Amino acid sequence: MNGTGESSRPDGDHSPLDGPSGQGSVNGGDFPSSGSLLGIDWGEKRVGLSLSDPLWRFSWPVEPVVRGRTGLFSAKNDPSLLKVLRSIIREEEVAGLVFGVPYYHLSGDTNPKAALFVNTGRDLSRELALPVFFWDEGLSSETARQDPSLKRPKQKPGKRIERDPWIDSRSAALILESFLTANRSSRKSGTIETVQNGKEDSES
Repeated sequence: MNGTGESSRPDGDHSPLDGPSGQGSVNGGDFPSSGSLLGIDWGEKRVGLSLSDPLWRFSWPVEPVVRGRTGLFSAKNDPSLLKVLRSIIREEEVAGLVFGVPYYHLSGDTNPKAALFVNTGRDLSRELALPVFFWDEGLSSETARQDPSLKRPKQKPGKRIERDPWIDSRSAALILESFLTANRSSRKSGTIETVQNGKEDSES
């Protein structure tokens, strides 16, 4: 059971979005209550990644992956990305994915592109043979940019300001930490609890 009261599978008869833009839905089977998790901040050019420890105590960013092709994900067009992800999953014994989805704009309006992220997460779930939990990424990227402890040295005047390539993975770590914080206590009891729109649900 997921945070929206139902479990969705790759071959299920569900719409691309469950609940508010798919928030909290589990794809690819029941989500684990233990084991390392892989956080994903999806981007057209770069994919930010993070990992948790098996007990869900903390998360940390790992090196982001530059995609071979931009645009929507497909296994055919992203073999190098899948190779990296499978290597991480094997080495870190990853039990599930936490996929960040931008459900809302800064204005508070729903983001119509959220469906594309949910579909990408479902495709990854199929390719990697792991359950994926969709989690609101909120302002993770903006928070990662503004965190004073993560500021880069100032650029010299006239020099082109380069984008910090680790922004995406730090965002992935914030997404994963948000998920861990919301579910850490329920992990001990063998259930996943999700908080959505002020309501608390459980999956057993």
